Amino acid sequence: MKTIRFFMCVVATITVILVLGGTVPIKAVVMYSNIGPGGSFSGGTMSPAYGPQSIYNYDKDTAGIFTPVVSDYLGSVEVGILAGLSIYDMAQMDLWIAADNGNLPGQILETASCTMTGGGVRHLQTVIFSGNTYLSAGTKYWIGMSAPGENWFWWYVSEPEVSGRIADKTTGDWSAYDYYAGLSLRVNTIPEPATMLILAIGIFGLRRSYK
Repeated sequence: MKTIRFFMCVVATITVILVLGGTVPIKAVVMYSNIGPGGSFSGGTMSPAYGPQSIYNYDKDTAGIFTPVVSDYLGSVEVGILAGLSIYDMAQMDLWIAADNGNLPGQILETASCTMTGGGVRHLQTVIFSGNTYLSAGTKYWIGMSAPGENWFWWYVSEPEVSGRIADKTTGDWSAYDYYAGLSLRVNTIPEPATMLILAIGIFGLRRSYK
């Protein structure tokens, strides 16, 4: 009977994994966030990123510093922005993560891009990273924003206010300053598939059944 029960548990576990494993993700862990309740951020103070062919006629990058509270692989980043193009245009935004170099952005570890439609609407934009960049808790990093071509973006600060450090660069070296509110930012790990949870539950059931 124990052998039969063991076999039935194996079959049931595999079936559940196949049916649910790829469709029920576990929520990603937040590595850092200064985003307010309900995804809120400031509607006024911001730091812009301009593309070289934008209406502002010069290239400008901006970046905000953060320190992860957990160690894990970077999955996605959310930023509170306004895209500057009309509703008929496509806006491309580049986000990158960089090491800290003396409280300034240092070596870029990875760059990710997203394309959005429309402009003139404040929203929380999510950018997906590859999942290959490992971040260590307690270590400073920078999330930077670049606007290619004609694109331009306003990156709003946090609200409620969480103090932070903001860096800007047009040409040459970065300049940075401490500010009463850092750039709105939420950094997430890779969502773990539910397969792992289901498998763990199944293994636990197998062990109990086989005893």
